[in-house]
Amino acid sequence: MDLQFTDDNYFKEGLYWQAHRGPVLSMEISSYGDIWSGSENGVIRVWPWEAVEKSLSLSPEEKHIASLLVERSVIDLKSQVTVNGVCNISSSDVKCLLSDNARAKVWAVGSLAFSLWDARTRELLKVFNVEVRLRIVMRIVLRIVMRIVRIV
Repeated sequence: MDLQFTDDNYFKEGLYWQAHRGPVLSMEISSYGDIWSGSENGVIRVWPWEAVEKSLSLSPEEKHIASLLVERSVIDLKSQVTVNGVCNISSSDVKCLLSDNARAKVWAVGSLAFSLWDARTRELLKVFNVEVRLRIVMRIVLRIVMRIVRIV
C-alpha cells in the first residue's frame, strides 16, 4: 500500500531553535522531560521541560517568542563544570547520550571518556576516563611483569 502525502498527513513543525553552533551528534529526553543534546568538543546542553512545555502551549502567532524562550532557557553543562579554565569532562565529541530513567541519570559517551550526570539536578556525578583507566591497567601489568622477572 502506497502512502499518499497530503497536507493532512505531513509532520507539522512544533518548535525549533538554535541548539549548537556545530552539528548535534546525540539527543536524549531525561526522565524529567528535559531535552539533552551533545555536540562537538564535549558540549552538552539541556533545555528544561518547563520552558519547552510553555513554548509548545503558545499560539502559532507567538512561535517566535516560543523559540526565544527555549533558546534562553538552555543550560550549558560543560561551562558549569569548568572552574578557572579547567574542565573535568572530556573535550571529545559527545557521540551518545543515554537516559537511565529508573535511577534518574544521564550518561554522556565520547570516544575517550564517558560521564554520569544527575538528571534532576544536572550535576556531574563522575567521569570515567579511558586514558586514566588504561594507565592504571598498564601500571598493574608492569608491576606483574617486574615481579615475574624477579622470580625468574
